[in-house]
Amino acid sequence: MQPARRTTQTMRARAAHLLLSLRSSLRSLLRSSLRSSLRSSLRPFVLLVVLPVVLAGASVVHAAPPTRDEVLRVVDYFDNGKGQGPVLLELTPCLNVDRPHQERKKRCIEPIKGPVARGTTAYVFLRFVVPRDDKYDDVLVEWTRDGEVVATSPISIATSWSYGVWKARALTRAGTWTVAVKRKAAVLDSAQIVVE
Repeated sequence: MQPARRTTQTMRARAAHLLLSLRSSLRSLLRSSLRSSLRSSLRPFVLLVVLPVVLAGASVVHAAPPTRDEVLRVVDYFDNGKGQGPVLLELTPCLNVDRPHQERKKRCIEPIKGPVARGTTAYVFLRFVVPRDDKYDDVLVEWTRDGEVVATSPISIATSWSYGVWKARALTRAGTWTVAVKRKAAVLDSAQIVVE
């Protein structure tokens, strides 16, 4: 048996055991102290919230760890790559992101997975590796609609293994929007959002 497969089977077994324990505990609780009206109101919660969370944990398969040489190459770039530019790790169009007053994790909460309605505020969440003692002010986020530039905004990024930043834009017109990240006129990455 391969390690990833064994991990998946182990996680499924743990999830099944957890589900059985949870179901047994909920049954005891429902039988002992709750009235029938409360019982019926908890069933949808268990079916819609608890069960998907437990089953989602059963299907998680983690990527294989990087090799020693891959890690050493990244560490070397972080330590000695000053002046060579940031590395864009992630560009994700989102409907919602963590904001400073929330969890302070700077992450995309709700990725855009299909067409959005006109007037939707879209976010582009970016994550960079920036070498030690480095800072860049020449990175741009460019929003275009059907090939026409609508807005360009600069971002500043500084030394970090995982520098997260986001920009927002109201998508007020229907069409195909493109959000691109550029540095010195080179496109680092881009993504499209269809607005209906």
